Order: sequence, then C-alpha cells, then structure tokens
Amino acid sequence: MTRRKKILIGAGVVFGLLVLIAVFGSGEEDSEPPVAAKVTATEEMAPTAQPDPTATPIPPPSVTAVALYQERKDNATRFDLNYKDKWVTITGMVGQVEDGDIRLVVDEDSYRVLGSIFIEYIALQDLSKEVQAGANKGQSFTAICKVGNYILGTMHLKECRPG
Repeated sequence: MTRRKKILIGAGVVFGLLVLIAVFGSGEEDSEPPVAAKVTATEEMAPTAQPDPTATPIPPPSVTAVALYQERKDNATRFDLNYKDKWVTITGMVGQVEDGDIRLVVDEDSYRVLGSIFIEYIALQDLSKEVQAGANKGQSFTAICKVGNYILGTMHLKECRPG
C-alpha cells in the first residue's frame, strides 16, 4: 500500500490579520492502528526511597538566642519561612526559670541594666523538671528545639531537650 498525505491549507482574514492554517495528516485507508503501551504495575508505582537507618542524621543549625530573636525582629516573614516549625540548636544565657520554661535572654545589654525584669525573651518549653531545676540564672544553656510561635515579645520554642 502506498501512503498518501493529506494537506489542507486555508487562509483567511480575521480582525484584519491574515491567518494561514495548515493541517497535515495521512489518508484513512493507509493509517495504522495505534500501538497500546504496556505498562506493568511495577513501572506505575515505583517505590519511594527510604531513609537509610544507619546514616548519620544531619544536626539542626546552631544559632544564638540573640541572633535568632534579632532575625525575627528584622524580617518576620523571612524568619517564618526559614525557621517556623523547624529544629534549631539554640544557645543563650538563662534569664529566668519560670512557669515551666527556661527563658533565654535576647538583649543582654538591657538585661544587665534591668536585672531579672525583662519583657522580650525566648521561652524553651517542654523541658523536664530536672533540666529546669538544674538551670541557673546567668549560665549558658544549649537546647535542641522546634521553633514555635512569637507572641507579645516572646518567642516560643517547643519540644526542647538539652543540647
């Protein structure tokens, strides 16, 4: 059989523009039936890669309480994109242990002037009572926490554990 090509060319003017249309195809008597693709179930549902249980986990980024708090003050939107609900290793000076939180100082200059009264701080939440009891005012403290909400001058870090 010979294969015949059909070419349909049309031209016209639409809204003052010359339009040229060309349609190419083959004659029906010469067309071949489409070949169905065979896809197996293993090709359709490829398994997702599982993490290697023996791999060393990547530690969360380290940041100081002062730097983390300042970054939030500088650009809250960027801060939320970079840190909200993500893990960080945070280090700072203990200002208070109160209401079940260890509160890290975020402005060391004003803290030195005002003593134990300060408004802005980072609250490390969910630490055990033993860890809280061992924290003393003025000492350096490191924890691994998930960054939570910022409410009225307080940045809340949750699910904390000593770092």
